[in-house]
Amino acid sequence: MGDDDNAPAPSHHPCLHFLCSKEHPIAVRYIDTSRGTTLVAKKRLDPGSLLFSLPSECLLTYDAVCATPLSKAIREVISSSNGDIQISQEELFWLNMVVWLLEDDAEEKNKNYFYTYLKALSAIPPNCSSWPQYLQDQLIGSNVYSILDASGDNNHVEGNVVAVANLILLLNCIRNVLKQKEQQEQKQEEADNRKKKEPEEPLDAIAVQILLEEPSTSIFNARSISWARGHFLSRRFPDPRKNSDEQILPDCVATSANQATSANQHQHLHNHLPGYGKKNSTLIPLLDLMNHTPQKKNACTVEMSQDGFLEVRSPEELPLKIGDELFCCYGEKLSNEVLLQGYGFCLPNNQSDTVSVKITTDGDDQETTSSPTFYIGRGGASAIPSEMWKAIAGVIDEEDEDQNVEIGSGDLERLLQYMSTKLEHLNTSVQLKEDDSEPAGSRDMNRERLAFIDMYKNGQCEILEALVKDLTLMLN
Repeated sequence: MGDDDNAPAPSHHPCLHFLCSKEHPIAVRYIDTSRGTTLVAKKRLDPGSLLFSLPSECLLTYDAVCATPLSKAIREVISSSNGDIQISQEELFWLNMVVWLLEDDAEEKNKNYFYTYLKALSAIPPNCSSWPQYLQDQLIGSNVYSILDASGDNNHVEGNVVAVANLILLLNCIRNVLKQKEQQEQKQEEADNRKKKEPEEPLDAIAVQILLEEPSTSIFNARSISWARGHFLSRRFPDPRKNSDEQILPDCVATSANQATSANQHQHLHNHLPGYGKKNSTLIPLLDLMNHTPQKKNACTVEMSQDGFLEVRSPEELPLKIGDELFCCYGEKLSNEVLLQGYGFCLPNNQSDTVSVKITTDGDDQETTSSPTFYIGRGGASAIPSEMWKAIAGVIDEEDEDQNVEIGSGDLERLLQYMSTKLEHLNTSVQLKEDDSEPAGSRDMNRERLAFIDMYKNGQCEILEALVKDLTLMLN
Protein backbone atom coordinates (compact mmCIF):
# COMPACT_ATOMS: atom_id res chain seq x y z
CA MET A 1 0.00 0.00 0.00
CA GLY A 2 1.53 3.34 -1.05
CA ASP A 3 0.86 6.91 0.02
CA ASP A 4 0.21 8.29 -3.46
CA ASP A 5 -3.16 10.05 -3.36
CA ASN A 6 -3.55 9.70 -7.10
CA ALA A 7 -2.87 5.97 -7.22
CA PRO A 8 -5.75 4.26 -9.00
CA ALA A 9 -7.98 1.85 -7.15
CA PRO A 10 -7.07 -1.76 -7.94
CA SER A 11 -9.30 -2.53 -10.90
CA HIS A 12 -8.86 -6.30 -10.45
CA HIS A 13 -11.02 -6.19 -7.32
CA PRO A 14 -14.63 -6.61 -8.57
CA CYS A 15 -16.25 -4.32 -5.97
CA LEU A 16 -13.88 -1.41 -6.61
CA HIS A 17 -13.86 -1.99 -10.36
CA PHE A 18 -17.64 -1.83 -10.23
CA LEU A 19 -17.54 1.57 -8.54
CA CYS A 20 -14.71 2.95 -10.68
CA SER A 21 -16.56 2.05 -13.84
CA LYS A 22 -19.38 4.34 -12.70
CA GLU A 23 -16.88 7.17 -12.11
CA HIS A 24 -17.90 7.71 -8.51
CA PRO A 25 -15.50 9.46 -6.13
CA ILE A 26 -13.53 6.96 -4.07
CA ALA A 27 -11.34 7.94 -1.12
CA VAL A 28 -10.69 4.40 0.08
CA ARG A 29 -8.57 1.44 -0.87
CA TYR A 30 -8.86 -2.15 0.22
CA ILE A 31 -6.23 -4.26 1.95
CA ASP A 32 -6.10 -7.94 2.89
CA THR A 33 -5.51 -8.69 6.57
CA SER A 34 -5.63 -11.79 8.75
CA ARG A 35 -9.27 -10.90 9.40
CA GLY A 36 -10.06 -10.66 5.68
CA THR A 37 -10.43 -7.74 3.29
CA THR A 38 -11.08 -4.34 4.84
CA LEU A 39 -11.06 -0.68 3.80
CA VAL A 40 -8.59 2.06 4.71
CA ALA A 41 -8.30 5.74 3.83
CA LYS A 42 -6.09 6.32 0.78
CA LYS A 43 -5.54 9.99 1.66
CA ARG A 44 -5.86 12.36 4.61
CA LEU A 45 -9.50 13.05 5.33
CA ASP A 46 -11.25 15.71 7.35
CA PRO A 47 -14.17 14.63 9.58
CA GLY A 48 -17.29 13.91 7.53
CA SER A 49 -15.44 13.58 4.19
CA LEU A 50 -17.16 11.75 1.34
CA LEU A 51 -15.59 8.30 0.91
CA PHE A 52 -17.71 6.97 -1.93
CA SER A 53 -21.27 7.06 -3.24
CA LEU A 54 -23.60 4.55 -4.86
CA PRO A 55 -26.77 5.06 -6.91
CA SER A 56 -29.77 3.59 -5.11
CA GLU A 57 -30.35 1.04 -7.88
CA CYS A 58 -27.03 -0.58 -6.95
CA LEU A 59 -28.32 -1.50 -3.48
CA LEU A 60 -29.60 -5.05 -3.26
CA THR A 61 -32.97 -4.43 -1.59
CA TYR A 62 -36.22 -6.28 -1.03
CA ASP A 63 -37.69 -4.15 -3.83
CA ALA A 64 -35.18 -5.59 -6.29
CA VAL A 65 -35.75 -9.10 -4.97
CA CYS A 66 -39.55 -8.97 -5.25
CA ALA A 67 -39.40 -7.62 -8.81
CA THR A 68 -37.48 -10.57 -10.29
CA PRO A 69 -39.15 -13.20 -12.53
CA LEU A 70 -38.20 -15.88 -9.99
CA SER A 71 -39.93 -14.05 -7.13
CA LYS A 72 -43.03 -13.42 -9.25
CA ALA A 73 -43.22 -17.10 -10.16
CA ILE A 74 -42.80 -18.19 -6.52
CA ARG A 75 -45.43 -15.71 -5.34
CA GLU A 76 -47.86 -16.92 -8.00
CA VAL A 77 -47.40 -20.52 -6.88
CA ILE A 78 -47.78 -19.59 -3.22
CA SER A 79 -50.91 -17.50 -3.82
CA SER A 80 -52.54 -20.52 -5.48
CA SER A 81 -51.71 -22.79 -2.53
CA ASN A 82 -54.45 -21.35 -0.30
CA GLY A 83 -51.99 -20.47 2.43
CA ASP A 84 -50.47 -23.95 2.66
CA ILE A 85 -47.08 -22.61 1.52
CA GLN A 86 -45.38 -19.44 2.69
CA ILE A 87 -41.94 -18.01 2.22
CA SER A 88 -40.15 -15.38 4.29
CA GLN A 89 -38.52 -12.26 2.91
CA GLU A 90 -35.11 -13.64 3.80
CA GLU A 91 -35.66 -16.93 2.01
CA LEU A 92 -36.76 -15.12 -1.14
CA PHE A 93 -33.61 -13.02 -0.88
CA TRP A 94 -31.34 -16.09 -0.63
CA LEU A 95 -32.87 -17.78 -3.67
CA ASN A 96 -32.42 -14.71 -5.83
CA MET A 97 -28.81 -14.36 -4.70
CA VAL A 98 -28.18 -17.88 -5.97
CA VAL A 99 -29.83 -17.12 -9.33
CA TRP A 100 -27.89 -13.87 -9.78
CA LEU A 101 -24.58 -15.56 -8.94
CA LEU A 102 -25.14 -18.52 -11.26
CA GLU A 103 -26.38 -16.44 -14.20
CA ASP A 104 -25.53 -18.27 -17.45
CA ASP A 105 -26.14 -15.53 -20.00
CA ALA A 106 -22.91 -13.58 -20.65
CA GLU A 107 -24.76 -10.44 -21.69
CA GLU A 108 -26.85 -10.49 -18.53
CA LYS A 109 -23.68 -10.91 -16.45
CA ASN A 110 -22.15 -7.78 -17.99
CA LYS A 111 -25.12 -5.56 -17.20
CA ASN A 112 -26.13 -7.13 -13.89
CA TYR A 113 -24.68 -5.09 -11.00
CA PHE A 114 -25.66 -7.78 -8.54
CA TYR A 115 -23.73 -10.51 -10.37
CA THR A 116 -20.58 -8.37 -10.24
CA TYR A 117 -21.03 -7.80 -6.53
CA LEU A 118 -21.96 -11.36 -5.57
CA LYS A 119 -19.12 -12.81 -7.62
CA ALA A 120 -16.67 -10.87 -5.42
CA LEU A 121 -17.88 -12.60 -2.24
CA SER A 122 -15.91 -15.46 -0.72
CA ALA A 123 -16.84 -19.08 -1.42
CA ILE A 124 -17.30 -19.71 2.32
CA PRO A 125 -19.19 -17.10 4.39
CA PRO A 126 -17.69 -15.96 7.71
CA ASN A 127 -20.57 -16.73 10.08
CA CYS A 128 -20.34 -19.77 12.34
CA SER A 129 -22.86 -21.79 10.32
CA SER A 130 -20.09 -22.21 7.73
CA TRP A 131 -17.39 -23.29 10.17
CA PRO A 132 -15.89 -26.81 10.26
CA GLN A 133 -17.64 -29.45 12.33
CA TYR A 134 -14.99 -29.61 15.08
CA LEU A 135 -15.47 -25.88 15.76
CA GLN A 136 -19.25 -26.13 15.82
CA ASP A 137 -18.97 -29.00 18.31
CA GLN A 138 -17.41 -26.52 20.75
CA LEU A 139 -20.75 -24.68 20.72
CA ILE A 140 -22.76 -27.70 21.91
CA GLY A 141 -25.08 -26.67 24.73
CA SER A 142 -25.36 -23.06 23.54
CA ASN A 143 -28.21 -21.21 21.87
CA VAL A 144 -26.08 -20.66 18.78
CA TYR A 145 -25.63 -24.40 18.35
CA SER A 146 -29.40 -24.90 18.40
CA ILE A 147 -29.67 -23.35 14.93
CA LEU A 148 -27.33 -26.00 13.54
CA ASP A 149 -28.13 -29.50 12.46
CA ALA A 150 -27.15 -31.66 15.42
CA SER A 151 -27.25 -34.88 13.40
CA GLY A 152 -23.47 -35.06 13.46
CA ASP A 153 -22.89 -35.15 9.70
CA ASN A 154 -22.81 -31.41 9.05
CA ASN A 155 -19.80 -29.74 7.48
CA HIS A 156 -18.82 -26.36 6.08
CA VAL A 157 -19.09 -27.46 2.44
CA GLU A 158 -22.57 -28.89 2.14
CA GLY A 159 -24.37 -26.63 4.58
CA ASN A 160 -25.60 -27.52 8.03
CA VAL A 161 -28.36 -25.17 9.05
CA VAL A 162 -31.90 -26.25 9.84
CA ALA A 163 -33.27 -23.19 8.05
CA VAL A 164 -31.48 -24.23 4.84
CA ALA A 165 -32.88 -27.77 4.99
CA ASN A 166 -36.37 -26.42 5.54
CA LEU A 167 -36.08 -24.06 2.59
CA ILE A 168 -35.13 -27.02 0.38
CA LEU A 169 -38.28 -28.79 1.60
CA LEU A 170 -40.27 -25.65 0.74
CA LEU A 171 -38.80 -25.67 -2.78
CA ASN A 172 -39.93 -29.28 -3.15
CA CYS A 173 -43.48 -28.17 -2.29
CA ILE A 174 -43.30 -25.37 -4.87
CA ARG A 175 -41.98 -27.83 -7.47
CA ASN A 176 -44.87 -30.21 -6.79
CA VAL A 177 -47.45 -27.43 -7.09
CA LEU A 178 -45.96 -26.34 -10.43
CA LYS A 179 -46.03 -29.92 -11.72
CA GLN A 180 -49.66 -30.33 -10.68
CA LYS A 181 -50.53 -27.05 -12.34
CA GLU A 182 -48.89 -28.14 -15.60
CA GLN A 183 -50.73 -31.47 -15.52
CA GLN A 184 -54.08 -29.76 -14.93
CA GLU A 185 -53.49 -27.37 -17.82
CA GLN A 186 -52.60 -30.24 -20.15
CA LYS A 187 -55.77 -32.13 -19.19
CA GLN A 188 -57.91 -29.07 -19.83
CA GLU A 189 -56.36 -28.60 -23.24
CA GLU A 190 -56.84 -32.26 -24.20
CA ALA A 191 -60.48 -32.24 -23.10
CA ASP A 192 -61.01 -28.84 -24.71
CA ASN A 193 -63.01 -27.78 -21.66
CA ARG A 194 -61.20 -24.56 -21.04
CA LYS A 195 -63.61 -21.70 -20.40
CA LYS A 196 -63.33 -18.56 -22.47
CA LYS A 197 -61.70 -15.89 -20.38
CA GLU A 198 -58.99 -13.29 -20.51
CA PRO A 199 -55.64 -15.09 -20.85
CA GLU A 200 -53.51 -14.94 -17.73
CA GLU A 201 -50.04 -13.45 -17.91
CA PRO A 202 -47.72 -16.46 -18.27
CA LEU A 203 -45.01 -17.05 -15.74
CA ASP A 204 -41.45 -16.45 -16.85
CA ALA A 205 -40.36 -19.63 -18.63
CA ILE A 206 -36.79 -19.56 -17.33
CA ALA A 207 -37.95 -19.00 -13.74
CA VAL A 208 -40.38 -21.90 -14.00
CA GLN A 209 -37.67 -24.11 -15.49
CA ILE A 210 -35.37 -23.27 -12.57
CA LEU A 211 -38.07 -24.14 -10.03
CA LEU A 212 -39.03 -27.38 -11.82
CA GLU A 213 -35.44 -28.66 -11.89
CA GLU A 214 -35.09 -31.90 -9.94
CA PRO A 215 -33.16 -31.71 -6.64
CA SER A 216 -30.21 -33.67 -8.02
CA THR A 217 -29.51 -31.02 -10.70
CA SER A 218 -31.11 -27.90 -9.19
CA ILE A 219 -29.00 -24.80 -8.55
CA PHE A 220 -30.84 -24.59 -5.22
CA ASN A 221 -28.99 -27.03 -2.99
CA ALA A 222 -27.61 -27.02 0.56
CA ARG A 223 -24.29 -25.59 -0.54
CA SER A 224 -25.62 -22.70 -2.66
CA ILE A 225 -28.36 -21.72 -0.21
CA SER A 226 -25.95 -21.88 2.74
CA TRP A 227 -23.61 -19.59 0.81
CA ALA A 228 -26.41 -17.07 0.14
CA ARG A 229 -27.78 -17.24 3.69
CA GLY A 230 -24.33 -16.86 5.25
CA HIS A 231 -23.41 -13.78 3.23
CA PHE A 232 -26.88 -12.28 3.71
CA LEU A 233 -26.62 -12.57 7.49
CA SER A 234 -23.06 -11.28 7.66
CA ARG A 235 -23.42 -8.38 5.20
CA ARG A 236 -26.92 -6.96 5.56
CA PHE A 237 -27.54 -3.41 6.72
CA PRO A 238 -30.75 -1.58 7.59
CA ASP A 239 -32.19 -0.07 4.43
CA PRO A 240 -31.04 3.59 4.41
CA ARG A 241 -33.85 4.83 2.18
CA LYS A 242 -36.69 6.83 3.70
CA ASN A 243 -39.88 4.92 4.47
CA SER A 244 -38.17 1.59 3.80
CA ASP A 245 -39.85 0.34 6.98
CA GLU A 246 -43.26 1.05 5.46
CA GLN A 247 -42.88 -1.13 2.37
CA ILE A 248 -45.69 -3.64 2.02
CA LEU A 249 -44.80 -6.97 0.49
CA PRO A 250 -47.34 -9.35 -1.07
CA ASP A 251 -49.59 -11.23 1.32
CA CYS A 252 -48.02 -14.56 0.38
CA VAL A 253 -44.66 -13.44 1.75
CA ALA A 254 -44.47 -13.94 5.51
CA THR A 255 -42.90 -10.94 7.20
CA SER A 256 -42.77 -12.39 10.71
CA ALA A 257 -42.52 -15.80 12.29
CA ASN A 258 -46.00 -15.53 13.88
CA GLN A 259 -47.82 -14.34 10.78
CA ALA A 260 -48.86 -17.86 9.84
CA THR A 261 -48.53 -21.34 11.30
CA SER A 262 -46.98 -22.66 8.10
CA ALA A 263 -44.33 -19.95 8.25
CA ASN A 264 -43.47 -21.04 11.79
CA GLN A 265 -42.67 -24.51 10.55
CA HIS A 266 -39.81 -23.42 8.35
CA GLN A 267 -38.73 -19.95 9.48
CA HIS A 268 -36.04 -20.11 12.19
CA LEU A 269 -34.57 -16.63 11.91
CA HIS A 270 -35.37 -13.26 13.32
CA ASN A 271 -36.34 -11.02 10.41
CA HIS A 272 -33.79 -8.42 11.42
CA LEU A 273 -30.83 -8.30 13.73
CA PRO A 274 -31.49 -6.50 17.03
CA GLY A 275 -31.08 -2.77 16.54
CA TYR A 276 -32.67 -2.69 13.09
CA GLY A 277 -36.16 -2.00 14.39
CA LYS A 278 -38.65 -2.11 11.53
CA LYS A 279 -36.09 -1.40 8.85
CA ASN A 280 -35.79 -3.86 5.99
CA SER A 281 -32.40 -5.35 5.26
CA THR A 282 -30.29 -4.51 2.22
CA LEU A 283 -26.86 -5.45 0.86
CA ILE A 284 -24.53 -2.51 0.10
CA PRO A 285 -21.45 -3.18 -2.04
CA LEU A 286 -18.12 -2.02 -0.63
CA LEU A 287 -19.62 -0.82 2.66
CA ASP A 288 -19.78 -4.43 3.80
CA LEU A 289 -15.98 -4.67 3.63
CA MET A 290 -15.71 -2.45 6.71
CA ASN A 291 -15.13 -4.11 10.06
CA HIS A 292 -17.41 -3.46 13.03
CA THR A 293 -17.04 -0.92 15.81
CA PRO A 294 -19.67 -0.69 18.58
CA GLN A 295 -18.82 3.00 19.07
CA LYS A 296 -20.72 5.20 16.65
CA LYS A 297 -18.29 8.09 17.07
CA ASN A 298 -15.62 5.95 15.37
CA ALA A 299 -17.94 4.73 12.62
CA CYS A 300 -18.52 6.01 9.11
CA THR A 301 -21.94 7.48 8.40
CA VAL A 302 -24.36 6.30 5.75
CA GLU A 303 -27.25 8.33 4.33
CA MET A 304 -29.18 8.93 1.11
CA SER A 305 -28.64 12.20 -0.76
CA GLN A 306 -31.47 14.18 -2.31
CA ASP A 307 -30.45 13.00 -5.78
CA GLY A 308 -30.84 9.34 -4.87
CA PHE A 309 -27.24 8.39 -4.08
CA LEU A 310 -26.11 6.54 -0.99
CA GLU A 311 -23.24 8.52 0.49
CA VAL A 312 -20.68 7.01 2.85
CA ARG A 313 -18.66 9.54 4.84
CA SER A 314 -15.80 9.34 7.32
CA PRO A 315 -16.59 9.71 11.06
CA GLU A 316 -18.10 13.09 11.85
CA GLU A 317 -15.64 13.98 14.62
CA LEU A 318 -12.55 12.01 13.63
CA PRO A 319 -9.87 13.11 11.12
CA LEU A 320 -8.16 10.24 9.30
CA LYS A 321 -4.59 9.68 8.17
CA ILE A 322 -3.45 7.68 5.15
CA GLY A 323 -3.90 3.98 5.92
CA ASP A 324 -6.33 4.42 8.84
CA GLU A 325 -8.89 1.63 8.86
CA LEU A 326 -12.51 2.55 8.24
CA PHE A 327 -15.21 1.08 10.46
CA CYS A 328 -18.96 0.72 10.32
CA CYS A 329 -21.26 0.22 13.30
CA TYR A 330 -23.37 -2.91 12.77
CA GLY A 331 -25.26 -1.99 15.92
CA GLU A 332 -24.31 -0.27 19.19
CA LYS A 333 -25.56 -3.00 21.54
CA LEU A 334 -25.13 -6.29 19.72
CA SER A 335 -24.51 -9.31 21.92
CA ASN A 336 -21.81 -11.84 21.17
CA GLU A 337 -24.57 -14.33 20.39
CA VAL A 338 -25.77 -12.11 17.56
CA LEU A 339 -22.24 -11.30 16.39
CA LEU A 340 -21.15 -14.95 16.38
CA GLN A 341 -24.25 -16.23 14.65
CA GLY A 342 -24.39 -13.47 12.05
CA TYR A 343 -20.79 -12.38 11.51
CA GLY A 344 -18.50 -15.05 12.92
CA PHE A 345 -16.68 -12.98 15.55
CA CYS A 346 -17.12 -11.78 19.14
CA LEU A 347 -16.04 -8.84 21.27
CA PRO A 348 -14.05 -9.41 24.49
CA ASN A 349 -15.94 -8.54 27.70
CA ASN A 350 -19.00 -7.51 25.71
CA GLN A 351 -21.23 -5.59 28.12
CA SER A 352 -24.15 -5.98 25.70
CA ASP A 353 -24.14 -9.76 26.07
CA THR A 354 -27.50 -11.45 26.56
CA VAL A 355 -28.86 -14.94 27.05
CA SER A 356 -31.91 -15.66 24.88
CA VAL A 357 -34.77 -17.58 26.49
CA LYS A 358 -38.20 -18.86 25.47
CA ILE A 359 -40.96 -19.80 27.90
CA THR A 360 -42.84 -22.98 26.96
CA THR A 361 -46.29 -23.65 28.41
CA ASP A 362 -48.84 -26.44 28.06
CA GLY A 363 -52.33 -25.23 27.17
CA ASP A 364 -55.72 -26.66 28.13
CA ASP A 365 -55.88 -28.47 24.80
CA GLN A 366 -52.53 -30.15 25.60
CA GLU A 367 -50.77 -28.18 22.88
CA THR A 368 -47.40 -26.70 23.73
CA THR A 369 -46.93 -23.01 23.00
CA SER A 370 -43.76 -20.95 23.09
CA SER A 371 -43.38 -17.32 24.04
CA PRO A 372 -41.45 -14.76 21.99
CA THR A 373 -37.71 -14.79 22.62
CA PHE A 374 -36.64 -12.85 25.71
CA TYR A 375 -33.14 -11.43 26.13
CA ILE A 376 -31.57 -11.36 29.61
CA GLY A 377 -28.53 -9.15 30.00
CA ARG A 378 -25.99 -8.73 32.76
CA GLY A 379 -27.31 -7.92 36.23
CA GLY A 380 -28.78 -11.14 37.56
CA ALA A 381 -32.51 -11.44 38.17
CA SER A 382 -32.95 -7.66 37.87
CA ALA A 383 -32.11 -7.99 34.15
CA ILE A 384 -35.05 -10.33 33.47
CA PRO A 385 -37.54 -8.35 31.32
CA SER A 386 -40.97 -7.67 32.83
CA GLU A 387 -42.58 -9.36 29.82
CA MET A 388 -40.75 -12.55 30.71
CA TRP A 389 -42.03 -12.44 34.30
CA LYS A 390 -45.56 -12.05 32.89
CA ALA A 391 -45.04 -15.04 30.60
CA ILE A 392 -43.84 -17.14 33.55
CA ALA A 393 -46.86 -16.09 35.62
CA GLY A 394 -49.25 -16.72 32.72
CA VAL A 395 -50.38 -13.09 32.55
CA ILE A 396 -52.07 -12.45 29.20
CA ASP A 397 -53.28 -8.84 29.65
CA GLU A 398 -50.42 -7.11 27.87
CA GLU A 399 -52.15 -3.70 27.81
CA ASP A 400 -52.10 -3.31 31.59
CA GLU A 401 -48.46 -2.37 32.19
CA ASP A 402 -49.05 -1.65 35.89
CA GLN A 403 -50.56 -5.05 36.59
CA ASN A 404 -48.95 -6.80 39.54
CA VAL A 405 -47.27 -10.08 38.67
CA GLU A 406 -47.11 -12.81 41.28
CA ILE A 407 -44.52 -15.54 40.83
CA GLY A 408 -45.00 -18.69 42.87
CA SER A 409 -42.15 -20.63 44.41
CA GLY A 410 -42.85 -23.46 41.98
CA ASP A 411 -42.31 -21.17 39.00
CA LEU A 412 -39.11 -19.85 40.55
CA GLU A 413 -37.83 -23.36 41.16
CA ARG A 414 -38.52 -24.34 37.55
CA LEU A 415 -36.80 -21.18 36.32
CA LEU A 416 -33.79 -21.88 38.53
CA GLN A 417 -33.62 -25.45 37.27
CA TYR A 418 -33.83 -24.23 33.67
CA MET A 419 -31.01 -21.68 34.11
CA SER A 420 -28.89 -24.19 36.04
CA THR A 421 -29.28 -26.74 33.26
CA LYS A 422 -28.27 -24.18 30.60
CA LEU A 423 -25.22 -23.31 32.67
CA GLU A 424 -24.30 -26.96 33.11
CA HIS A 425 -24.55 -27.57 29.36
CA LEU A 426 -22.30 -24.61 28.62
CA ASN A 427 -19.71 -25.80 31.13
CA THR A 428 -19.62 -29.28 29.59
CA SER A 429 -16.41 -29.41 27.59
CA VAL A 430 -16.21 -31.13 24.22
CA GLN A 431 -12.90 -32.69 23.22
CA LEU A 432 -11.26 -30.60 20.53
CA LYS A 433 -10.36 -32.60 17.43
CA GLU A 434 -8.54 -30.35 14.99
CA ASP A 435 -8.33 -31.25 11.33
CA ASP A 436 -4.63 -31.90 10.66
CA SER A 437 -5.22 -31.69 6.91
CA GLU A 438 -6.18 -28.01 7.11
CA PRO A 439 -3.85 -25.53 5.38
CA ALA A 440 -1.81 -23.37 7.75
CA GLY A 441 -3.86 -20.25 6.97
CA SER A 442 -7.13 -21.99 7.75
CA ARG A 443 -5.68 -23.44 10.96
CA ASP A 444 -4.69 -19.97 12.19
CA MET A 445 -8.12 -18.59 11.33
CA ASN A 446 -9.87 -21.43 13.14
CA ARG A 447 -7.77 -20.89 16.26
CA GLU A 448 -8.97 -17.29 16.26
CA ARG A 449 -12.51 -18.62 15.93
CA LEU A 450 -11.93 -20.83 18.98
CA ALA A 451 -11.04 -17.68 20.91
CA PHE A 452 -14.35 -16.14 19.77
CA ILE A 453 -16.21 -19.22 20.98
CA ASP A 454 -14.57 -18.85 24.40
CA MET A 455 -15.59 -15.16 24.53
CA TYR A 456 -19.18 -16.08 23.72
CA LYS A 457 -19.45 -18.97 26.17
CA ASN A 458 -17.74 -17.01 28.97
CA GLY A 459 -20.25 -14.19 28.58
CA GLN A 460 -23.16 -16.64 28.62
CA CYS A 461 -21.81 -18.34 31.74
CA GLU A 462 -21.31 -15.04 33.58
CA ILE A 463 -24.94 -14.03 32.94
CA LEU A 464 -26.30 -17.45 33.92
CA GLU A 465 -24.15 -17.65 37.08
CA ALA A 466 -25.55 -14.30 38.25
CA LEU A 467 -29.10 -15.48 37.50
CA VAL A 468 -28.64 -18.77 39.37
CA LYS A 469 -27.20 -16.92 42.37
CA ASP A 470 -30.09 -14.42 42.53
CA LEU A 471 -32.83 -17.00 41.98
CA THR A 472 -31.33 -19.19 44.70
CA LEU A 473 -31.40 -16.23 47.13
CA MET A 474 -35.03 -15.47 46.17
CA LEU A 475 -36.07 -19.03 46.98
CA ASN A 476 -34.27 -18.96 50.32
